[in-house]
Amino acid sequence: MVARRNTRADGRLGDAAPASAELALALGDAGTVVAARIAGAEAQLFRCPTVAGVDASGQVVAASVGTSGFVDGLDRTRAWDVDGRHLRTEDVAAGFVLSVVASVVDLYGLPRDTTVTVLHPASLSPGAVEALRDGLDHAGFVGALRAAASVHPEIAARSELTPQPRLDPTVRRRRRAPAPTRAAVLAAAGALVVLVGGAT
Repeated sequence: MVARRNTRADGRLGDAAPASAELALALGDAGTVVAARIAGAEAQLFRCPTVAGVDASGQVVAASVGTSGFVDGLDRTRAWDVDGRHLRTEDVAAGFVLSVVASVVDLYGLPRDTTVTVLHPASLSPGAVEALRDGLDHAGFVGALRAAASVHPEIAARSELTPQPRLDPTVRRRRRAPAPTRAAVLAAAGALVVLVGGAT
């Protein structure tokens, strides 16, 4: 992951611990994107391949070389091989997600309770989504899980953290004139007949 801000003496980004932060992780079978919106600033994007491995402690982690295809695999099989270990597919996906989130949290020195939203491909079946949710819950993930609004992870992650424009309450909408009632139409027609008759 490439940082775009100056690093502190401890190697983390920024000058001090941020007051607030939000992360949106768009999970894709080929690549994953994390958008980090810190202290209300414009979201920063981090990209990585959706590849998992196992560390020395036996935990599933994000890796540059390892096992891939497990996101789409949520719809195909309930088991996946990672570095010779036979694991539930949802546990592989969940371990990968938590590893990527932890990397960004450590990079910025964010609090562990930073708000995180995981965006899964909208193409996943309801059963696959529930399996992923179960894997995340089992791994201790605390956050939201919802379908991505775009098939492109960059767009999905950024748009999740982009504030939606709000209507200025001081600007009043132009009101339409109320439609005339039938009685009013008949009364106006009668008045017109009187005016025409008087003119002749």
